[in-house]
Amino acid sequence: MLAITGATGFVGSHLVEQLKSKGEEFFCLVRANSKTRFLEQLGCKIVVSDFSQEKLEPILKQVDSIIHIAGVIKADSKNAFFKGNWMLTKNLVNASIKAGTKQFIYISSLSAAGSGQTLKKKTEEDPDIPGSWYGQSKLAAEREVTKHPHWVIIRPPVIFGPRDTGLLIIYKILSKGILPDFGGQRYYSMVFVEDLVNFVINVISNHNIKNDRFFVCYDEYFSFRKLCSKISNILDVKPKSIYQPKIALDFITTWNIMGDSMFNQDKLRDLYKKFWICSNTRAKLAGILNKLTPFDEALSKTLNWYRKEGLI
Repeated sequence: MLAITGATGFVGSHLVEQLKSKGEEFFCLVRANSKTRFLEQLGCKIVVSDFSQEKLEPILKQVDSIIHIAGVIKADSKNAFFKGNWMLTKNLVNASIKAGTKQFIYISSLSAAGSGQTLKKKTEEDPDIPGSWYGQSKLAAEREVTKHPHWVIIRPPVIFGPRDTGLLIIYKILSKGILPDFGGQRYYSMVFVEDLVNFVINVISNHNIKNDRFFVCYDEYFSFRKLCSKISNILDVKPKSIYQPKIALDFITTWNIMGDSMFNQDKLRDLYKKFWICSNTRAKLAGILNKLTPFDEALSKTLNWYRKEGLI
């Protein structure tokens, strides 16, 4: 039996969809106020919890593996990030140890490692230097996870695909013929959500993989300009470069002009860094990283979903 947190979110929804298609036995651990319509339509078993340790322990008694995806990606304070990422994970780990679960898989983030200083790809052996509250809270959560006797931590970089709205603002701006230039070049590793989910499923089924961290991403990293160029080609537009100084981003995030988007003041701490790139070598050597979806195909699938939902 598998227990999954974060099943109502972007990555979690894709994971449960895949597990359901494979006939896996699992339940989704959610809060009382979670929007579960998608899970109900899939026919998923749903268990409601307040995520306190004492409530979690009996729930996890019959669980073999926990896949922990839930967390906070946007918050107004450092305390809120730590409550939603570190404290929640601490409760889940402690309860799972007492309940005797055999495997604990945590979907963390490249932000827990922090950005690099050059175009040298980050590896799992490099020191962790998170710059944002979000990254610091994810790293603190990882340290709780390592207390479990059988843990695996997955650190994806930028995740994109259907049901995600993180890249939507970029697609929208480019579709209007505007190529934003924030000054200087920035570089990103990326992973398509379907490929990340396949990696998670491989980890679930391979109990020889334990007590290790993995970056999961394409071999190639992408400059912001190259990413915009590829998206523009898919949109069939030729955008004009318009310089957007740092003060513009500060204004946008301070006044929340973009609404519920990927941009906020804490996100800026990471956004201003230039080298968000990592290596997938360890995942390849472990034999659990399948052939990835071609990047342009993945961008097209994402666009098709945006259009289907009327977002573009």
